[in-house]
Formats: sequence, structure tokens, C-alpha cells
Amino acid sequence: MQVESFRTFREFTDGASAIQSRNYKLVESLCRVPDQDRLDSPAYRSTPEVRMRILAGQPTLDEACSAALADDRFGAQDRELLTTAMLGFAGALRRWRQTHYRIAVRMLGTRSGTGSTEGTPYLSSVRKIPVFRSVAEAPEATDTTDTTDHVNEGEAAA
Repeated sequence: MQVESFRTFREFTDGASAIQSRNYKLVESLCRVPDQDRLDSPAYRSTPEVRMRILAGQPTLDEACSAALADDRFGAQDRELLTTAMLGFAGALRRWRQTHYRIAVRMLGTRSGTGSTEGTPYLSSVRKIPVFRSVAEAPEATDTTDTTDHVNEGEAAA
């Protein structure tokens, strides 16, 4: 989609924002319990049903994996398979976050986001949130620094 077409389309979203995406917050919160500051943020306050599930103690994949690895339910080969699967899923989610961020930078440049959000600075910060805590993600996996952070509107339209 061309930048100008996106900007025209964006006028008709009635201020809706990806920050308000119930499905994304559900996936994120089923992976692991969000940190308290994230849970108290506008991102989760805009999805009260998901926030209430978390506060009610919704089980997470991270908790299940941590418990399984801690009490030796699996042999070494199964532990390796579980860890590899968790890291693979975490990598896929991080790539989605990075792609979403890059598209937003291209389409929005330095403009604010929809739904009264700050736009690309917000996306830049949340793409670095660890997906899981029970398996160690490589440091480079959570450092998704990208040179498109500083794209100006003239470059974004190119």
C-alpha cells in the first residue's frame, strides 16, 4: 500500500489503534503475565476483558513451561524440544512486532498514532518486551534496534 493511500484509509478508522487490539493483548498475556507497568498502561486498560482475565490469574504458557522445566517432567531431549519450540514462537512474535513497527515508521513517519497513541515511539518500546521469562532469549533477540527509527516523513513517503 502506498503511504498516501494508507493515510487516506487511516482517516476512516475512527481513532482505533492497534494498541486497542484485544486479540494481540490476549496472545501477549497468554504468553506471560505482563509486567505491572504494562498491565496498568493504556494498552491494557483499553482492553478491560483481557486485563480482568490477567488479574483473575489466567494461566500462561510461560508459567506452564517454567513449572515443567523446574520439576523435571521431561527428559533432556524433551526439555530441549520444549525450549526450542518456545524460542521459535518468541522469535516469530518478535518478528511480527518488528514488521509492524517498520510498516508504521514507513506509513506514519513521525506522526502520532491512532487512538491517541504516540505512534512509532510506542511501537519501538514494546517490540523489546520479552515474550517469555522461562526460557532465556538471546540478548540480540530482544535488541531489535533498527535504522528505520529515525525515518523522517520525506523518507517515509519514498
